[in-house]
Amino acid sequence: MSGLGTINSLLDSAILNPNAASHETAETATLTSVLGTSNCSADVIALFELPYKEIIDLKKLNSAYLANLNKTQEENYALTNKVNRLEQRISRLEQDKLINDIEIVGIPNATNENALDLSKKLFLDDLNVEVTDTQISKCFVKPSRNNRNVNSAVDSSNNQTNNNTHPNTTICIRFDSHAIKKSVLATKKTSLDKLNTSLFISNSNNKLFINESLNSFYRSLLYEAKKIKKEKKYKFIWYSNCRILLRKTLNSKVVVVKSFSDLQNIK
Repeated sequence: MSGLGTINSLLDSAILNPNAASHETAETATLTSVLGTSNCSADVIALFELPYKEIIDLKKLNSAYLANLNKTQEENYALTNKVNRLEQRISRLEQDKLINDIEIVGIPNATNENALDLSKKLFLDDLNVEVTDTQISKCFVKPSRNNRNVNSAVDSSNNQTNNNTHPNTTICIRFDSHAIKKSVLATKKTSLDKLNTSLFISNSNNKLFINESLNSFYRSLLYEAKKIKKEKKYKFIWYSNCRILLRKTLNSKVVVVKSFSDLQNIK
């Protein structure tokens, strides 16, 4: 191979093999040998020698850059996981404060003055659960835009929001014990067909909902999980003990969601 051909080969090797910086000494010696024994003029030798050295320097910089990039990516991944764990821990601590809380969505015309009486009437007449004043430590109507709650009842059969002339409200209740809350929620599961506004307004059957009270993290997580449920055609979704649970069929395995990153793993 001619001197110029060998030089071109060395330059190609330097350009096409960015991870071969460790061969710099041998290649430099080879180039020097070729330059010394070739019939190339001094100008041609200088023309090839300088770019070759620059390529070697760039290869070294590129290797250092890639090493730093990999290190940064690993550190970023570790920090992201740490932030996610801390966020989950804080959210769980906040949610633990709501361990005895529920929300009743859809009772029309509720106010802070009558919310307690309306709630007790619902528990007794529709759920057959008697709850006394002393068993409720807090009861109030959640403020909502335009006096209508964004979680107003939705008819699952036609996916249309129930329209009526009576503003729907959300009543927030805190029981004085977790046992009472569990009793109300357990009875609700067998009384879904009774939960409607006919108890409060004649000729009205808009649905009412009794839900776990969730903080902003778990409310958002549930919202995003519901979109996945629809997209992936899951049949069931529910909240339990700081987890969102999904099941594709009645007998399929339960999918557990504890964080937003878990949503990416749902198949």
